[in-house]
Amino acid sequence: MSFLVPAALAFGIIIPIILLLYFMRPKRQDRIVGSTLLWQQALQDLQASRPWQRLRITPLLLLQLLAALVIVLILARPAIFLRSPISGNTIIILQASASMQANDVTPNRFEVAKSQIADLVDNLGPNDHLSLISMAHTPQVLVALSQDRGQIMAALQRAKVTNQDADLEQALSLAVSLAAGRTNIQVLVIGDGHVLSPDQTLVLPFPVSYFRIGTDAPNVALLALAARSLQGNLVALAQVANYSHVQRSIPVELYADGRLVNVQTITLGAGASGALQWGPL
Repeated sequence: MSFLVPAALAFGIIIPIILLLYFMRPKRQDRIVGSTLLWQQALQDLQASRPWQRLRITPLLLLQLLAALVIVLILARPAIFLRSPISGNTIIILQASASMQANDVTPNRFEVAKSQIADLVDNLGPNDHLSLISMAHTPQVLVALSQDRGQIMAALQRAKVTNQDADLEQALSLAVSLAAGRTNIQVLVIGDGHVLSPDQTLVLPFPVSYFRIGTDAPNVALLALAARSLQGNLVALAQVANYSHVQRSIPVELYADGRLVNVQTITLGAGASGALQWGPL
């Protein structure tokens, strides 16, 4: 802990002044009384003839010292300085996959993630640099090693959620390229954790922190939908993903001109994806 106004600690001189005034308080005058039986406390005061013997702790003295200490601390403004999450050279990886469109948080996971990044940018120090990577099937550098908050915020606003999977391995490889030749690098991954698993164990030259967005809601997504002509017949294709942690049977309805054409059910394991086909239509 440190003090924002350390010079105000000089007002601590008031504490010994209070003690001095306590020593110098007026003495009682001598009076002749008939008996001292009920005056034991007064006799104890008379026995305290030396200055240090007069210092008996009383509630009033404690209250005065406590009030003086509180006033001095308020004037000195004590503060605890914490390390900013984006100090030094920070690379933020923003997950922009289809699962980030889930609205278990308001308005959706992707917008909440962008809002959290904006809060981090507000804490950017004068010697800090920030890079921003959008993570989908192919990662994209939105801004690299910038100190300009306006530039970073503009890049953040350009970030768009996709209907793709998130490839964490490629995003981290891109972060390694950005970090080349730099020191004091850290990487923050912000997303819901539904990413493609790396094919191998990654050895990275920097620490990686993960900020989770959203709840553990059973989320599914339609990754792609297309129609094409096959041997003169119209065929519809759909790719569906299960982002939950359990196997699920997912009904998929196909509509044409507002009319239900067909319903198919696909069973997918946790984190798996699969394809459906309708046709001829």
